[in-house]
Amino acid sequence: MISALSSARMLPQSAHKVGSVLGPATPERRRQVDMILTSRLAELEGCGPQQWGDEAARILHALDPAGAAARHQAAKRERHVTVRRTDHGMARITALVPGIDGARIRKGLDVAAESARAQGDRRGHQQIMADLFADALIGRGDGIDPTTLDVGIVITDRSLLAPAHADAALVEGFGTVPYDHVREEMLRAAQAEEDTDLALTIRQLYADLDHGDLVAVESRSRAFPAR
Repeated sequence: MISALSSARMLPQSAHKVGSVLGPATPERRRQVDMILTSRLAELEGCGPQQWGDEAARILHALDPAGAAARHQAAKRERHVTVRRTDHGMARITALVPGIDGARIRKGLDVAAESARAQGDRRGHQQIMADLFADALIGRGDGIDPTTLDVGIVITDRSLLAPAHADAALVEGFGTVPYDHVREEMLRAAQAEEDTDLALTIRQLYADLDHGDLVAVESRSRAFPAR
C-alpha cells in the first residue's frame, strides 16, 4: 500500500481507510491482505476510500471469519451516543449502532422524507430526515409512521451454514458487515415465537463462479415461519 501511495495510485484517504480496517488484524494477516490488494491494484486504482476499505474488509473477513465475528462482538460493546454543540445554535448527534440497525434507520427516514416531499413538503430531503429523526426521538409531532421496510442483504450459504468458511455480508445502501452480525439477526427472526420487529424472507442469488459477480436472482422471495 505504501508503494501504491508513493506512486500516486491511491489517495492518502484510501490508505488511511485501509489502515483503519486492518488495525485490529495481526501483522501476518495485514501482510496477506496487502499482497492481495496489490494484486488487484489495477482494478482498485481510481476507487474512493470507501471502496478500498470495503475490499480490504472483504479480504480480511475471508482470511479470518472467526476473527471478523470476534471483532464485531467487540465493536458492539462500544456502541454509544454523543451530542455535541456546534455553531449558530445547532447540535450534532452521533450514534454508533450495529450496521443493520443503521441501514433500517437510514431507510426509514429516507422513505418518510420521500413521502413528505410527494405530499408537497417544501423542505429539502435531508432537512426532512433531520426533523423526523428529532421528532421520533423526543416524541414531537407525528414522528415516523409505522411502515414495512425492505432491507436487502447479500450473504452466502457458507456464511449461514459453515461459519468457519464464511464471507462478509453486504447490506443494501450501507456496505460490508461481518457475517456474524447478519447471521444472528436472521436466527433471531427465524426462531421468534411471536411477531417481532424483524421479519425474514429469503431469495436465491446466483453468482459467477470465477469473479463472484451476481448474474441472476430468483423473482420470488420466501418466508419461513417458525412452524
